Amino acid sequence: MKIGRTAVAAMLAIAMLVSHAVAQVEVIEEIPATRQTPRGTLKLLRQAMEAADGEALRSILVGQTPQEKRMVEAMVQTAESVQRLRQAAVEAFGEAAARELVGGPVDPAEAMKEIDTASETIQENSAIVRFTDVLAEPVKLVLEGEQWHVPVGELAQGLQASELEQRIAEVQVFAEVMSQITEEIRQQKFSSAEQAAQALYNRMMQAMTRLEVPVEAPAMTPAAVEPEAPATTQPAETPAPATTQPAE
Repeated sequence: MKIGRTAVAAMLAIAMLVSHAVAQVEVIEEIPATRQTPRGTLKLLRQAMEAADGEALRSILVGQTPQEKRMVEAMVQTAESVQRLRQAAVEAFGEAAARELVGGPVDPAEAMKEIDTASETIQENSAIVRFTDVLAEPVKLVLEGEQWHVPVGELAQGLQASELEQRIAEVQVFAEVMSQITEEIRQQKFSSAEQAAQALYNRMMQAMTRLEVPVEAPAMTPAAVEPEAPATTQPAETPAPATTQPAE
């Protein structure tokens, strides 16, 4: 059976189209969640945050100074508080209504894809992971032994010690507020997730007000302060002697 030239040309055209389509398919390498690679470590960190796994978070997040270590504990406390609040809201109001209070759960597949498509640059014992989303901040990791870690000092880069202290205080207070709302949800003090969300918002705003640091007026040096002029007293005027006119 002979195949005409037209048929051959059509088959070749189809083959070229298929080949072009295959070339356009983006092949994404799935990175295993392991501490032996920077992106694998970030996957484990994401999973630990979602599960509020304090032990895993403390293992991945590294603080060098006492302040940074307290920052790690504040991050763990926040993850645990959010998880407890979400569980209480779902039990009380259902999954759909609870999203008004804590938002919906992150799609694990989509979260892992963001890490899979990120790039990593490794130089000796340090690495930087950059995401395809230009608005996402790069993450620096360090290698200790055979495991990668995320130094929290890098997450707070650019903050003064006083500013970092303020952030830690904010996180701690917010975690306390979430714990209060969680307990009140369990005590059935709210009739709806919307009411609980409003209470959470109001208390967060009150907490922010309490944490505001008043701006003090700049201190004036002695040289800049002009001495106050002493008060002067005017001598009392002596009244003129009264004069009497002789009687006519």
